[in-house]
Amino acid sequence: MPQTARAIRIGLIGGECTGKSTLAADLSAGLRRCLRDGAGVEPRVVVVGEVLRTFVTEHQRAPHVAEQADIMAEQRLAEEQAEQIGDIVIADPATMMTAVYSQLYFRDRSLWPHALHQAGDYALLLWCRPDLPWLADPGQRDGPAFRQRADRIIASSQLARSARQLRGDRRARTEGAVMHAIAVLGATGVWREGEPGFRT
Repeated sequence: MPQTARAIRIGLIGGECTGKSTLAADLSAGLRRCLRDGAGVEPRVVVVGEVLRTFVTEHQRAPHVAEQADIMAEQRLAEEQAEQIGDIVIADPATMMTAVYSQLYFRDRSLWPHALHQAGDYALLLWCRPDLPWLADPGQRDGPAFRQRADRIIASSQLARSARQLRGDRRARTEGAVMHAIAVLGATGVWREGEPGFRT
């Protein structure tokens, strides 16, 4: 399968425990299956994990406000590196979630201008809404109230205008995400139904 001129980037947004990581894996599998060509060749789908989660695991603490910009930059760098090896990059989460968390935890809005500028690099933003049961993850999650507050911050931002919302159970979210992704890929000329294959 030919390499695309530039990888297509899909970003996932939403508060904690909204199914982003599960969706990233399911969307990756769904796209590889849907876009497999007649010879069985699949697109290279790369999932970029959350730098914040790695930071908390390594440091055994949440980041300070002064560390947020570096976390956002590392998340961005990880996506750019993934673009060098993939046809489709799924960002779990998209870099602007760092701006959401900075506002949520520190009332710091300084990262928003940069976050909104970067939002234009995503072919698709998928907004995972908080209608799933909340599950504890010690050291990583702070509770359903924080999840709701993060969702309200997204809803009040410019991100809400362009993001595709996903609700319901795992199957419904996956089906919706694949549908939106296929539509974007078709619109960009990367893939069209009946004509599997990527741009040269």
